[in-house]
Amino acid sequence: MMYIIKFMNLNTRLYVFYTMMILLCFGFPLVSLSITSKFGYYLLMTLSFIIGVANSITQATSFGLGNSFPVECISWLTTGTGISGLCLNLARIVCLLVFGADTSESLKKGTIGYFILASLIILLQIFTHKKFIQTKYFKHYMNKSDDIKAIKKKDEDCLRT
Repeated sequence: MMYIIKFMNLNTRLYVFYTMMILLCFGFPLVSLSITSKFGYYLLMTLSFIIGVANSITQATSFGLGNSFPVECISWLTTGTGISGLCLNLARIVCLLVFGADTSESLKKGTIGYFILASLIILLQIFTHKKFIQTKYFKHYMNKSDDIKAIKKKDEDCLRT
């Protein structure tokens, strides 16, 4: 992770990997519907791995940003992460109830609907983060935090060696 900081700050990292996750969410149904061979299966497994890495990086970056805020904010971040996971599971259940899973066609529609909904949720996260970093609250703690400055200096020193 410390090598990524050389190229991207924390906010840019969130935007890049959230965007990557949106693109991958569109890629899942496209690959599954158009490539039905073993190659399609392996491609889906590769996409699953990549979206898992992107998700891990965004979560680690969020906690890195949250480190500058009071402890209550970390608990809010953890709670929000759990709630977003539950919301995505609920979205899948709703897609199955609305579109059904009886036929191949209804399963395809439900899958496409789910990934569109997941993409919209990620897009909402991007807009929410963009609004949050413009608040006085965010700016106050970012300017106040000596820890972030020390971490940046330490990371830069590590990269030089």
